[in-house]
Amino acid sequence: MEFLERVLRKTRVVNPLKIESDAQVTLVPLSGGGDADADLLSEATNTGATIVSEVSESGDVNRVLVRHAGPQPLLLLHGEELLGAKQNRILNASFLVAPGEAVEIPASCVERGRWGYSSREFSSSGTTVASQIRSRSLKRVARSVMMGGSLDAKQSAVWRDVDAYLSRTRTVSPTASHFDAASKHLGEARMALSKIELDPSSVGVAFVRGDRLVSLDLFGSPSLFARAWKKLGLGVLSDVYEESITPADPRAVAQDALDDIRTTPLRKGPAVGIGETLHGGGNVAVGAVVEGGQLYHLYAAHESRE
Repeated sequence: MEFLERVLRKTRVVNPLKIESDAQVTLVPLSGGGDADADLLSEATNTGATIVSEVSESGDVNRVLVRHAGPQPLLLLHGEELLGAKQNRILNASFLVAPGEAVEIPASCVERGRWGYSSREFSSSGTTVASQIRSRSLKRVARSVMMGGSLDAKQSAVWRDVDAYLSRTRTVSPTASHFDAASKHLGEARMALSKIELDPSSVGVAFVRGDRLVSLDLFGSPSLFARAWKKLGLGVLSDVYEESITPADPRAVAQDALDDIRTTPLRKGPAVGIGETLHGGGNVAVGAVVEGGQLYHLYAAHESRE
């Protein structure tokens, strides 16, 4: 897609910012442009414009129903966690839902030990899932799409990733809930992110640990980014990283990631909502949602070992 290539060429790496956190993560802002706009999930559910529920009374572990009545499209982000209904879920990719549409969205369970209603509708957690779960989900979805398959994050593998996260965080959860572990870290993570001031021209962010990219998220406008970036940061800072750090220039790591993304062939995934989902894999795994010649969201992470 030529327009996506142009967006990536215009994206510039900015001076890194240190985050005060045990995660030892550096934030590298990305500057650019664009005027894409959309409602975000927490905004739309708070106003009542969007309702997220089970697809039926009996439910389906790997799908949720999104009804959107807002005045502009709804942007859903890969790895956003939904709380409630019959069990907590995360979204398998980034999607756009048009005003007035009801769409079944591919999802994965991150609360294996519950299958019963705690509420009739889902609420937004305000955060993405812990970064290592999110990046591994992206890798599996990208591989599935590249092989001509569905937007499948492999539910059994997601459960293994959640179990590993519960172990890393020393969390005992009666329902094997990811959020039970994440919630222990969110207060401290919010405090750390509240101290970060980003330039209004920022359209994306790369989180870097040593010589490795934790995640890179790029949005279609400064407005979308400004409203979304902290939920991404919460997912990064709520994780526990056991690998030691190899010193490196975080700007160079972010730039290398952008260069890798530009050379990664992307394949269209199954149509869900409006626009197109794109996925690919190489040195990085990549997922994106585009519509009408505009990028709305792109997410990338290093290919990690299972």
